[in-house]
Amino acid sequence: MRNKIKILWLLFSVTLIIQFVGNLLYFVVFNETHIVQLVYGVTKITMLASPILFYFAGFKLPRFNLKHNISLSLIYGVITGLIMSGLILAIYFIFQPFFGQFAPNILIKIADFGILKYYWPAAIVISVLHSFFEEYYWRWYAVCGLSTKMANLNSILLGNFFFTLHHYIILSQFVPFYIAFLFGTCVGFGGVIWSHIYKRTGSLLGSWISHTLVDLCLFTIGYLLLN
Repeated sequence: MRNKIKILWLLFSVTLIIQFVGNLLYFVVFNETHIVQLVYGVTKITMLASPILFYFAGFKLPRFNLKHNISLSLIYGVITGLIMSGLILAIYFIFQPFFGQFAPNILIKIADFGILKYYWPAAIVISVLHSFFEEYYWRWYAVCGLSTKMANLNSILLGNFFFTLHHYIILSQFVPFYIAFLFGTCVGFGGVIWSHIYKRTGSLLGSWISHTLVDLCLFTIGYLLLN
């Protein structure tokens, strides 16, 4: 039994870098659209399946929940999402001329993913579904999985450290690394906030709403830069 637990924990630890490795491959290593899309799909399927497989293998996770404390979750989600989005937009408009120089980089990566002609439909789908997907994986699976072995705060900090890593890769494709590091770290703080919402309410609904609003804000900035 102890050996099984050790093996599960070892495999669980490996899954925490799946998104980082996937982003490294489809943002940095490959640039052919069909390969990028394939690696992207494999990465997401692996992330989707891992928590399910671990759950049925006996890995201790809390019950997945969206309905608990719905009102409180909605309040936290909308308020934090609007505040973070407002801060992001304020930074963008203050430094708009500076960020404008990076528009060609954004255009190239959007073309690589093959979504240029369907920007807003893709933006809405990705914002809603992918934010839910990341809350499911990082807040429910990663942070809660870590919390079975360490203090609550430590699990939040470590879980969101791994959550932050792949954002450094993403952002470094569009802006210099020092800016990518700064903004990526801000994303990590956002992850900490979403983790606290989840821990506070026992529901992923609030963190999902907040995350969705922030992603829509970022796609809006992308659109403004491209037009």
